[in-house]
Amino acid sequence: MPITTLLALALFAVPALQAATFGTVVTVTGEAGDLVLDEARSRLYILNTTEERVDIYSTSQKRITTSFTTGPAPLAAALSRSGQYLYVTSYSGSALEIYDLDGLALAKKISLPSAPEGVAVGAGERVLITTVGAGSSSTQNRLMLYDPNAADSLVAISTTLPPPAAAQISPPPTEIFQASRSRLVATPDGQYIVGLDNPNTSSRLVFVFEVASATVLRSRQVSSISSVLSVAPDGSKFMAGLSLFETATLDIVAQQNTANSVYPFASNANFNTQQNQGGSVFAPDGSVLYSAFNITPVQNPPARANSSQLMLSDPDNLLIRLGLQLPENLVGKMVINSSGSTIYALSQSGVLAIPVSAIYDNPIAVPETNVALVANDQCGVTAASKTVRVKVQNAGKGRMSVTAQVNSTGTTFTFPLGGTQGNTGTGGTGGTTTPTPGPGGGAPGAPIIAPFPTPGGGTTGGTTGGTPGQVTIPPGTTPGTTGGNLANTPTQQNAVSSTAPLVTVEQGGTDATAVFTYNSAAATSLGTILPTDFLVQSSEAINIPARIRVYQNNRNAESVANISPAPISVSTAEGLVDMVMDSARQLIYLANSGLNRVEVFDMRTNRYLAPVKVGQLPRSLALAPDGNTLYVANTGGESISIVDLDQRVVTGKVLFPPIPYNASFSLNTPGVIAAGLSGLQIVMSNGQLWKVANNEAMPRRSTAVLGTSTVTSPYNMVATPGGEFILLLGGSGTAYLYDALKDDFVTSASVATTPIQGYYGPVAAGPRGQYYAVNGNLLNSSLTIVASSTQPGSTTPRPISAVAAVGAAQFARFVQPVRSGINTAVTDLPTVEVADSVAGQIRSAGTSAPEGPLSTQSGTARVNMSGKQMVVDPASNTAYLLTTSGISIVSLATSASTTRPTVNSGGVVNSASHGTAIAPGSVALVFGSNLASSDTAAGSQLPCPCSPPRRDRSTCRSPSISPPASIPWWSARPIATSRPCPKP
Repeated sequence: MPITTLLALALFAVPALQAATFGTVVTVTGEAGDLVLDEARSRLYILNTTEERVDIYSTSQKRITTSFTTGPAPLAAALSRSGQYLYVTSYSGSALEIYDLDGLALAKKISLPSAPEGVAVGAGERVLITTVGAGSSSTQNRLMLYDPNAADSLVAISTTLPPPAAAQISPPPTEIFQASRSRLVATPDGQYIVGLDNPNTSSRLVFVFEVASATVLRSRQVSSISSVLSVAPDGSKFMAGLSLFETATLDIVAQQNTANSVYPFASNANFNTQQNQGGSVFAPDGSVLYSAFNITPVQNPPARANSSQLMLSDPDNLLIRLGLQLPENLVGKMVINSSGSTIYALSQSGVLAIPVSAIYDNPIAVPETNVALVANDQCGVTAASKTVRVKVQNAGKGRMSVTAQVNSTGTTFTFPLGGTQGNTGTGGTGGTTTPTPGPGGGAPGAPIIAPFPTPGGGTTGGTTGGTPGQVTIPPGTTPGTTGGNLANTPTQQNAVSSTAPLVTVEQGGTDATAVFTYNSAAATSLGTILPTDFLVQSSEAINIPARIRVYQNNRNAESVANISPAPISVSTAEGLVDMVMDSARQLIYLANSGLNRVEVFDMRTNRYLAPVKVGQLPRSLALAPDGNTLYVANTGGESISIVDLDQRVVTGKVLFPPIPYNASFSLNTPGVIAAGLSGLQIVMSNGQLWKVANNEAMPRRSTAVLGTSTVTSPYNMVATPGGEFILLLGGSGTAYLYDALKDDFVTSASVATTPIQGYYGPVAAGPRGQYYAVNGNLLNSSLTIVASSTQPGSTTPRPISAVAAVGAAQFARFVQPVRSGINTAVTDLPTVEVADSVAGQIRSAGTSAPEGPLSTQSGTARVNMSGKQMVVDPASNTAYLLTTSGISIVSLATSASTTRPTVNSGGVVNSASHGTAIAPGSVALVFGSNLASSDTAAGSQLPCPCSPPRRDRSTCRSPSISPPASIPWWSARPIATSRPCPKP
């Protein structure tokens, strides 16, 4: 029988990652600089740089059995293709040493014209060596090729590559691997050798050397990445530090990023480029990338590195599938045996042996989903959704106990790669915002703003006073500082814990079930409050379990809209960020940026189908005019995926030119895309305008309309359904119109007054460019505003977070309740209204949605939004919206006038006097038509419509009864009785 444990809501300042460790430490006296695996002899050669020897570790006996001496300062080693010899570069001896591995003796010593660093053996036993160069400015002998089968066995390779910097033989302890400024690694077939040279302390140069022709095929300048290299089994891609490169083009495919994790990292940190420590290795079958990198928050002076988490990632887009806690830090190179069963990695004490084939022989805690939604209403209509059960499965073996505890600092997120935040600009009253992505791609620097839950009623205040205030994600500029956590004050942390869902865990021996229940303290406003993250932990499991994010939705009982949550990554800034509708297939495609995939939502069944794996951090989608191709802009790399919609698989990609890149700053990636009749148009992450021709991305020339080839961020684009025109909205309030037939921008107009207030960014385009919608305003084909989003008689724009075209005659707007302050209690739900596309007249008064967008707008503040957050299917008259917890489904169909419930004028009266005075505890009569079915019930059996008492409806806080907007839950017959609720 399961044991149910009620958990106290313990407070954690940072995620406390409690897990059993995995792997065995092999202590080495001295410091290792390289590793070479010799499977034929069951040996691991540990190049002991400081002791100037090679230690031999027996992989069968699991101990160091012997060693032999090398020349001075050995930096790198490589095994011959035949397995007979070990090549060692002696830096201080300026020599390539060749050791016979049968006799463990020096067989030959090749003198070199300058100090060598890296070495790798290609096909035909040809050995490539990098040196620090010789002659004037060290321009000579930078690359040397040794061919034991040639008459002239040692030759210099002509190259313009700069030489690596001199090695630092005495670096800080445990970092001797970083002493070398150059590394080489051969592809498994030996056809190519990938190299990385560090000409100075910051600059790097990646290159690909073809062994057969003895030439450097291509190179690319990079910065701030480590010299740790690993190559995929098929040679198609390689890792250089945190970055995944495509070998054929040197395009950066992805960068290891904690935004792609489902489990939290301490202090919400991302990988640190301040101290490049760690390594990676591909599984022999290419199915997994194993890696460990420094996740210590950036600070000055730098903190001690932490690279003690082994990640199992997707080798195509670096989605982190699993995280294991290691007993100590990894510091550099990793090797794996041909069966893929064991990894050997340089670690702070020597070498770490990691039996990866035995991972699932241990307990592995895996929640069946990492998101959950609980719901509440005033009449119990959603009672079945008030509690949700999430099974935490043991994907491995053995007994496993589980706990689930509130992360009191709020929802988890991730700082940008390297620990540097993008430019967030300024907010507040009429503030201008020019966000740029942080290093690593993904969400732009503009923060998500949401109110802290406020039990006992909504209040307004700052984040340091007595009231909870607002959440800004991410909050600070550097993790680990005052702004590095969401909830810094005790008041804020109390707000998080006191409104969090209630949780119990049912232990099952080998697995467990977390049971989450709606917390009535969260019912101070309608909609969905800031979600609560629960840290799932197990002392027996060797992995770091995914966090479970729980949303609490409070709605009106008569609401007919639904919410369909989707799994997301650990970063709140990533999630469902863009959407397009495929009317022909009755599908909606949603960019799930944190999980590196496109969700496929079936409008006929309102269910998610199998997702499409794409590149890293996809944030923009574009449907080709023919309706058969979906383009996906992957902001984590130089990548646009091409998806065949009949097969729903990636069939190709857009090519990008290799340009210089600094890993400490933003990689210039595709930010927003739109597909027209003349091809794909791109706004890059730095604001540059690009286009695609012959499947290659290239910068556009400056245009007379724009006057430049760069647009101010944040920017959004949308194409007309037929691809004739594309609307581009810049961050300063100007819209630009692209004509596909002219392949140029033809006009522009100011579409927002300054200072810009409210939600900014929603865009939509009508058929053939007949109209456009921007921030709720209606524009004609010349971009002239013909109708605004203000209500008649008002000059204040309403908060409109999304717009969508509904055919040629109508468009839809997602209207949010007006908030005077970020913590103002909301008594109304957001609505979807439909207006005509000629004069902007409202045709539908508005249908309630169950929740609003993730980011909250209040007062005159500006909040930037992604452009496409809503689609409308005219066939079913249904709106689909990206909202706080997932996709909201709102029917826009209205009841026929003959069946719509109607309350007569003055139709709510005292049952005794038939007067309008109704005292507490008395009985009221409601007169009208179509109020309910003909079923009857005794008045004493009618439940209170507002139990428990609520503060968010006038009918619940007043002793008198007012005619509600919807009648059925008030009446049992057309003339019915109802008991007023107890006064709260």
